[in-house]
Amino acid sequence: MKNPEKVRRIILIIFTIIFIALECVTIWPITGLYGSRLDWWGGNSTIRATSIAVFGAPLGTIGLVVTLHFLFKQPITMTVGYLFRQKKVLRGVQVCAITAGILLTCLCMPYFAIPVQIGQNARQEFAETWGSDWESQIAAPSSGPWLGTPYSLGIYYTGLPYDRSTITKTLDVEFFQTGNDSFTFDVFEPAASDGPFPAIICIHGGGWCGFDKNTIFEYQREYLAAAGYVVFTVQYGASQESERTRQFSMQEIMDNLAHFSDWLAVPANTAQYKVDLAHCFVNGLSAGGHLSALVTVARYNVSAWNPAVNVVGGIDFYGITDIRHWVQINQNWLNASGLFNASVLTDFTVVDPFSPITYIADEDSNVSHVAPLLIFHGDVDSVVNVSQSRQLDALCDARGLKCIYIEISRGEHVFEGNSREAGAQISLWAIERFLKLCLSQ
Repeated sequence: MKNPEKVRRIILIIFTIIFIALECVTIWPITGLYGSRLDWWGGNSTIRATSIAVFGAPLGTIGLVVTLHFLFKQPITMTVGYLFRQKKVLRGVQVCAITAGILLTCLCMPYFAIPVQIGQNARQEFAETWGSDWESQIAAPSSGPWLGTPYSLGIYYTGLPYDRSTITKTLDVEFFQTGNDSFTFDVFEPAASDGPFPAIICIHGGGWCGFDKNTIFEYQREYLAAAGYVVFTVQYGASQESERTRQFSMQEIMDNLAHFSDWLAVPANTAQYKVDLAHCFVNGLSAGGHLSALVTVARYNVSAWNPAVNVVGGIDFYGITDIRHWVQINQNWLNASGLFNASVLTDFTVVDPFSPITYIADEDSNVSHVAPLLIFHGDVDSVVNVSQSRQLDALCDARGLKCIYIEISRGEHVFEGNSREAGAQISLWAIERFLKLCLSQ
């Protein structure tokens, strides 16, 4: 090669441009963190890029400082080279690069620091509900997954630590039929031959009319099955479910969930799926969160829930707790959707028996059958306002009921969709401990 020095400089110039671009690109996700889009965990790719930017900023800084040093060790031209050969000027540029890198890296930190704070708040909630020694009341399982902390950067980059080979799943098992409508469930269960195992009945969302049982996040079902639970996801009468000829009313929906409890209580079914009927949970998101909370607090009030299926805890992800004061819907929609008959048009109070808050707000109501609740809600939820969960939590506290409320900062509706994100990690960490505490009662 005739002029190796020239080639060396060209290569260094290319790397300098790359490292400058790397630092500049870091600004893109940071604008998401501090911009008008508040949802950090619900699939915002701009904000999620912060997880890369936090490494890009220091890498760009180190690379830029090093390449500048070697690039201008000898002059490129009489003017530019002479300028940058002056140590003070070169050091000044390098200091500016370092300062920019540190600043950009620090600006990324809330994306990682806020989940840690949410986790600390969650620990405090458990302490206030189950006592300061709550952690001594539970122990990590001898086998299966267990999250050591509410949020881990390692899990963010590598994924949840569970083994899919330890679970089996069965799809589309019928448990009830009425007319031409067939109701089915999916089940994820431990592959181990022992048992029985506690059961978790998962209820899908979709405004009571949409989606189907398979929209419950698969990672959540797999993880909990790997942890030693039999996880059912059930249909309940939403018009968009498969094998559905119509929309079922709210009363029918509750009755259909009760039909599943009857099916599960049949000894042959209990034995087939190795279910511990004495320790069952309900879990749902959005409209499913509402139904889960309603089963937890009023399963014997609004349906003929089979008492053999003993509910020891309920999990509610951003569910509606007070239908009449949910601003996104009105009486006309509730009637037109088929959830309520025409009486709702003249008397909005007919929805109250289907609002979980009704049974907690009434100081004369019998709450002896109310199981502990675990509630998650994002503070910028634009579908179900966070005040719905806050109010239910406050009323449970006032009645002396066990209720863990975990609020996800900058969390929109469905903040736990990505299994590696903070919302998913924190919720699984809390669910693990909630289940164990309920089982220990």
